[in-house]
Amino acid sequence: MDLFILKLILLLGMLRKVISTNQSTPNIPPTTVGENLTVRTLKEAITTNPSAPNIPPTTVGENFTVRTLKEAITTNKSAPNIPPTAVAENVIEFMHTNFWFSMRELSFVSLDVDDERVEEVMHYFLATKHAKQHLNETDQQMVYKSVQYLNPNENSTQRISKLPKNFVVVASASSHRHWQAYLDLMSRSKINSVILVFASLMNSEMEQNLTTQIDNLRRNSMFFLTYQKEKINSKLLWYRTITLDGYTQSAINPLSFDSKGKLIDEYDMQGMHIVSITLTWDPYFTIYDCTDEMRHCRAKGYLADIMNILGLMMNFTWESHGEKNGDWGTTAKSGPSNSTGVWGGVVGEVFKGNYQLSIR
Repeated sequence: MDLFILKLILLLGMLRKVISTNQSTPNIPPTTVGENLTVRTLKEAITTNPSAPNIPPTTVGENFTVRTLKEAITTNKSAPNIPPTAVAENVIEFMHTNFWFSMRELSFVSLDVDDERVEEVMHYFLATKHAKQHLNETDQQMVYKSVQYLNPNENSTQRISKLPKNFVVVASASSHRHWQAYLDLMSRSKINSVILVFASLMNSEMEQNLTTQIDNLRRNSMFFLTYQKEKINSKLLWYRTITLDGYTQSAINPLSFDSKGKLIDEYDMQGMHIVSITLTWDPYFTIYDCTDEMRHCRAKGYLADIMNILGLMMNFTWESHGEKNGDWGTTAKSGPSNSTGVWGGVVGEVFKGNYQLSIR
């Protein structure tokens, strides 16, 4: 009898120790034990156990296995890949909020005809365009001009000639074979009027590769860039990209938005040095103390003051050279009066890419 009582006391002591040291452990329903479980039983287990891990959204589904759930908790540190429809909706919302007046002249284009993600994003744009007849008068402002795949056999001049001044390029992040062609289109477009969208996740290696290609563009351009970065979050990141003729470093700056999604205009040229070519134009702009080659001139006048103020606001430095022949070059020497013609003087130097701009 005494032996029985001793065993009972020992058993009660062990049970009390288990209870006191593991009070947070829920009594898991039998239905959750096994290779398959449902969202309902998973929610029950989590809501009764505050110490349970926060399950990533990518694991939510009607049925999944214990193995995949464990993988999601322990290895899913990357952001989930945004659905193609969400990518397209984000771009349309950005355009409609900030550039609604350009929507009717907007085209969505791509060269990546064999990329599934690109195809899905483009399909969503096309479906929205076809729904025009179902939209009210206000929403029809969001309907754009065209959704098309570009001909890979055409050169950039041929492609840009067929596009409106406002367009969105939908690119593949997994294949960079067309990246240079896309950047070439960016450099031939009007500033702040085009967007380069990557349809899928961008990892660090892809991002570095893209930055290098943008740095090597070495042409005047300003365009918007958006993509989803791996291991950061589950939304598109937006940037404004600035490149300059002959300059081997770009300025890629993240965009800021107000509570209504309106773009907050901020420009940071990251210390770029801009070189202008011009002639004296009193009293607005005067260059003096130049070298024999008309380099490294000092400048004064209204426009010089404005450039100094802009430099402080936008984080750049500048200088101006003179045109040694005293030629503004306002008339083409031959050919059409556009960038394809042959120009001389100040205008010719800018068209050739020897200078970023002319202050005049």
